Amino acid sequence: MLLEELLERERQISEAEGRTKGKAEGKAESILFFLARKGFLSEELSNYIMNETNLQILDHWLELAVSADSIEQFIDKVHFII
Repeated sequence: MLLEELLERERQISEAEGRTKGKAEGKAESILFFLARKGFLSEELSNYIMNETNLQILDHWLELAVSADSIEQFIDKVHFII
């Protein structure tokens, strides 16, 4: 019974990690969606955003992407070093 419980726990952890990863990807894509309407979006910036996995950071970036007047303003507010 112990092995079954361990396997079930591992499955649950994997599912939770998968959901978190999916949420992060969705938020990153939303950020890129808004930024793309504000000007040229470099591959370097796109990759930087897509590689972020912290949901709190992505939430903050999403708010900034919506409110920024330009990509440059977004970068200044986020303090990217690109």
